[in-house]
Amino acid sequence: MNEDTFIFVEGKTEMRLLKQMGCPENIIVDCKGAPNIPRDIKRILEPSLNNNHSIKISIMRDRDNKETHDSIIQSFGSFFDELLGVSMPHPLFLPHREFKNLYTMNGSSANFRVALHIAAPPPIKSIKKFTSDTIDGYIFALAMTEKVLQSFAKEAGIKPKVLRAKVLEEVPELAKQNGIELDQAKDFLGVYMAMSKFFTVKRNEKMDVFSGIVARRGKKYETDSFRDVFRSVQTALQFIDIEVNI
Repeated sequence: MNEDTFIFVEGKTEMRLLKQMGCPENIIVDCKGAPNIPRDIKRILEPSLNNNHSIKISIMRDRDNKETHDSIIQSFGSFFDELLGVSMPHPLFLPHREFKNLYTMNGSSANFRVALHIAAPPPIKSIKKFTSDTIDGYIFALAMTEKVLQSFAKEAGIKPKVLRAKVLEEVPELAKQNGIELDQAKDFLGVYMAMSKFFTVKRNEKMDVFSGIVARRGKKYETDSFRDVFRSVQTALQFIDIEVNI
């Protein structure tokens, strides 16, 4: 029986991260936003379903403001009910025994397996919980590790403790005083890029490659932290038989 494996992601940040983890690029589908994930799954999987292929997919999904894990699971559950129909019975999503942000569907009799990974980045000391859980939160957590921070600070010609203070305290406080609340990981990543002179040092690079650079440096300089931060992502991939080197 033929087998098809895909990873559906919201955007290029996830793609660059998966690339650094050693995931084959040809199986990653950039859906260009969460609302488009079901559409792209249907478009890509329908031919495989019609040809009775074995299918294994992983979905990397952010939790947007006011969303809950239950609402996301219910939405995908309804979607797969409609996609598969009565001709392909399948179980419900089950929570992973170790990671509360990972849910799996294993329809072995139907040769259909799904890992739904909902972003749940590690907390950052001194920052209250962000209003949304996103893959940017994982990148930011990695960017704040000691050796990654040192690498960016060195390029900017400042001390790591200065960069840390600017990103976590001084700039957010200044913004707050002016009525601007930084409440998303992406906000803090923007501050990080500005304070580390990323656009000056990497003037020939595009803005959206920052996440890939952080991931690459994290994997190189903070191997243990990289593994800890992305263990749930690795586990989701392992569920669909993709082994990555982290």
